[in-house]
Amino acid sequence: MSKKIDLHMHSTASDGKNTPSELIDEAMDAGLAAIALTDHDSIGGLSELIAAGAKKDFEVVTGVELEINDGDFKLIHVVGLFFDHTNNKIKKMIMDAQEERIRNKKAMIKKINSLGYKITMKEVEAIAEDTVGRPHIARILVQRYPDEFKTVSEVFDKLLGNGKPGFVPREKLISFKEAIEVIHAAGGIAILAHPFLNKKPFEVLAYFLMHGGDGVETIYPVSDILKTPFDNEWIKKEGNPKLMEIIEEKDLLESGGNDYHGVVGHGAQLGELEIPYYFLEKMKEKLKR
Repeated sequence: MSKKIDLHMHSTASDGKNTPSELIDEAMDAGLAAIALTDHDSIGGLSELIAAGAKKDFEVVTGVELEINDGDFKLIHVVGLFFDHTNNKIKKMIMDAQEERIRNKKAMIKKINSLGYKITMKEVEAIAEDTVGRPHIARILVQRYPDEFKTVSEVFDKLLGNGKPGFVPREKLISFKEAIEVIHAAGGIAILAHPFLNKKPFEVLAYFLMHGGDGVETIYPVSDILKTPFDNEWIKKEGNPKLMEIIEEKDLLESGGNDYHGVVGHGAQLGELEIPYYFLEKMKEKLKR
């Protein structure tokens, strides 16, 4: 059996429930050969990931998931992999993104309060070790209003999802140009995350590649947003043939992951979707070139 990996997951450094060290333990239990930690606008868990990986002789990859707002393309995600997390340019970009996240979540909490829900920024920050995100708000609301919200997914469906009553869009986001240039400057590669969760996937991909993007995720869960099973049939049916033609024509890298958060209904479980090790091998070959 070929080795499996996971190049898209989240820890307590953003909105995941597990520490980077715990993720390595879970990955080893799931029979994975390597993982990348891709927290939302956060590199706070990478030092722990690297140290734990070395201690347990387990292969790890530095990563981050950046939220992009670039002209007509909004709320697009780019994953950076293999970069030097001590690089000053990437640290500055992350710091700016963190400041905007805090401003945005304060505005969102104010709006939620106006809708009759009691929650404070202090409470949210108390359960967020690094990056403050909507899932932290949602977890508190599930605990405080169990008759109204049974799960984090229900909070998003009713209140915090894009366009829902409690949602507030972020004003300042990273552009494709900035994200890709900074990732490259730090020695990494830039991957377009879950392309078919975007309304115009091929337009987004073309714009991403125009700015120097290196590859695209081809294996990832779609259940949360599209309400389909974790078998990627929607992706295979609606987009994959055309996408694979583009990948071959432009010699793009492939990536993928379970988008694991350690929360039921938020991403798939580690090892649930099979991401082959050769994705990682091709990335290493490109970096050597």
